[in-house]
This record gives sequence, structure tokens and C-alpha cells, in this order.
Amino acid sequence: MVTLARRVRRVFLQAWRRYGRPVMAVIRPVNQWGLPPGYAYDESLDAVIYGDTGDVLPNPEDYWASDYIYIVPAREAADMRALVAAGIVPEGITEVFILADDAPTVRAAHAIEIDGQWYDVISVDHAPAGTGGVWARVQLRRRS
Repeated sequence: MVTLARRVRRVFLQAWRRYGRPVMAVIRPVNQWGLPPGYAYDESLDAVIYGDTGDVLPNPEDYWASDYIYIVPAREAADMRALVAAGIVPEGITEVFILADDAPTVRAAHAIEIDGQWYDVISVDHAPAGTGGVWARVQLRRRS
């Protein structure tokens, strides 16, 4: 017997395949990174620096801890542009759906990367209605 949750998960995976199998890279919190001794993340610079000299670590992505999560766009690009133009959604905001099992990972993220663009997580909510708590809606703000 197929449960509602399995059916809804199957619908998510079908939508994911239809959209070309998109993923987002979820950069875990800084305390989970494998930084070399003496280096630390500087929030004000958004860079990894050496404590004594302030030298910036090249290729910090080599030390990040990250996960890759399946996403389904919440709106077509044209729909989102119309909402931005109408002032309903601020510019730089995007929404995606994920599987609810991935919600804790996304909530704890240091940063999100989708198609070369960097984002901060605004919210993660179980939605849309009728998905039995299997999907979650993620709202992201593009980093400047």
C-alpha cells in the first residue's frame, strides 16, 4: 500500500526531474568547516582569514562543509518578475520547494548557492497545503 507521504514525495521527484534536476548547495554553519589551524571566518569581510596577519585564505570552498539538496522552483521566472515589478515581492527574493526532511539542514545554513548565485535563508515553512508535510517552501534573499 502506497501512503500519502510516499505519493507526495513521488510527485516532488517528478517535478524535480521536469525542471531539469536542479539542486542547491547548502553551506553548513562555520563551526562545521574544516579550516586550517590559525584561520577563522570573519563575518564582516565574509572571508576566511589568518588570525595574526589577516591574510585571506584562497579557495575557502575547499574547506566548507556542504550538502546538495533537490529543489523545485516555487514560481516560474516570469511570474516572479511580475511580482517584483508589482512590489509584492522584493527584488532579490526567490522561493523554492524542498523535501521537508531537508528543512533542518536549510534552516541551519550559513549560505545557499543556486546556479552561481549566493543567498541567505529568510524562512523555511511546511507548504504547500495538501502535501502532507512532505514538502517545505524556502524563501531566499540574494546576497549583494
